[in-house]
Amino acid sequence: MTSYKPILFTLFVLFAGFSSLVAIKTDVLAEALQDKQKSQAKSAAGQDAVKAQIKADLKAGKITEAEAKEKFQALYNKKSDTITNKSVAEKKFDKDLDAVKAQIEASLKAGKITEAQAKQKYAAIYSKKTETGKGKVAAAKGKELETEAYPEFIEKLAELVEAEKITKAEATELYNSVVRKKVFAPKRGVNGTDYKINSLEEQKRLQKVLPLTSTGDDKEGPVACGFFGWAAAAKHRFMDNSHKGEARQIHGLSFRLDYRDHDTIGRTWDNITVKIAHGNWSSIEYNASRDFELLDSEITVFSKEWTFPTLKGYPALKPAEWGGPQNCLNFQFDEPFMYNGKDAIYVEFTFSGGKTEDARKWEGDLPYGFEYYLDSMQQIGGWRMAGEAKGLYLPPRVEAVVSYTAGGQSVWTSSAKGMPYLNWDFRKVR
Repeated sequence: MTSYKPILFTLFVLFAGFSSLVAIKTDVLAEALQDKQKSQAKSAAGQDAVKAQIKADLKAGKITEAEAKEKFQALYNKKSDTITNKSVAEKKFDKDLDAVKAQIEASLKAGKITEAQAKQKYAAIYSKKTETGKGKVAAAKGKELETEAYPEFIEKLAELVEAEKITKAEATELYNSVVRKKVFAPKRGVNGTDYKINSLEEQKRLQKVLPLTSTGDDKEGPVACGFFGWAAAAKHRFMDNSHKGEARQIHGLSFRLDYRDHDTIGRTWDNITVKIAHGNWSSIEYNASRDFELLDSEITVFSKEWTFPTLKGYPALKPAEWGGPQNCLNFQFDEPFMYNGKDAIYVEFTFSGGKTEDARKWEGDLPYGFEYYLDSMQQIGGWRMAGEAKGLYLPPRVEAVVSYTAGGQSVWTSSAKGMPYLNWDFRKVR
């Protein structure tokens, strides 16, 4: 449940001017690849000559049939050893190439190289020992190579193929090893699969196995919430009626990341304020109104500057741990709230003064691309029943709803756009 710079930058990552050590190492790798065919041809020719001599000696009566068999057996054992050694050498070659890639990637990430240096290094590696002209380059370009990307790289590989220093298959393998093909990822939107599952059959199946409280369980939710913490200034309200029971204290509220390959810019708000109260569940008009009724006065339980750090890659666990990276999704209250166990819990988050980590423009309440994806379940078949709508209302599975800022304050809903799993820190009264 998902942007990097365009793929063209990969070439710069892989072939930048890193250091003299990397330069020497990559030169050796290039030479080894160019000499591979010559070595194979020489080895095969030598074995054929030995076999011919054995046959001639046997025919001339210089050796017996048993001696000939021994010689052939020795030859084949030597060939087997050669193959094994070749396999080890090839693995070492691949390992060395991977090591060079890792070193160069680290250098680029650290800002130690430039585009110009990358191009220069690339030219040095692939022009070595290449003396053929460019007139016949096109003939060596097979369908396997993508001619629209890295034209200079393809040209050098083609020259090596034409000079019979590497085969076309080896050129293709080398090309694919250093040019990572771009994986197409469509731009996600509010109607994307991040937030809902359209199959009625799947919705009905999920409503039988998904949790019946807002907290979820120990399994990853089927979709994600993207609107919590996505705007520089916003209000996010929850009304949760799914935890009724004995009276107990609430010491905090936490969320967990969606399990996906995150690529999200960090952000800091001048202030996040959290207020809590008892709410009247029956005052909610689902999908029709943003109005609500509180049964007591709101209490401010959290108010401070707060940061959501930059996210890269997958969470360490599936599902992710509650509280998120650097505990940024764990809002511990300054004072516990005494929940009566009979009414709904109303909680309101107010985000204000948000700024991005890299100072990029971030304003408005529809800031697509700034989603901080949290784990959730879809609206129909998850929070609500999967079935025929009765007017604007669908029967609840989990009595928990949300009203969030996105083009204005939304009506009360259970859309996963703004409704993540809620992990209340309940504690018994001592």
